[in-house]
Amino acid sequence: MEKHLTIHLPASALEPLIAHLAQAVQERLGAARSNPSEQMALTEPEAAALLGLKPHQLRDARRAGRVRACQITGRRIRYRRVDLLRYLEENLN
Repeated sequence: MEKHLTIHLPASALEPLIAHLAQAVQERLGAARSNPSEQMALTEPEAAALLGLKPHQLRDARRAGRVRACQITGRRIRYRRVDLLRYLEENLN
């Protein structure tokens, strides 16, 4: 049987904790944005560098359907990190 604990605190007691957590999240997001390997969507040169390929090799793999990419606003291509990792896993075998 689970025991439950209820604590009643005034909102003012939680404000420093919430502020600390918000700051930590902002710092992690900022670090992820500045580190291309952690970005959600990578440009073709960034994605190729992450995979150890030249941009034209990645482009060829995309056109052959071996790696997924997204097209945004016109002709700009972006690659999701999860798709790049999947490509790596599939091509290591």
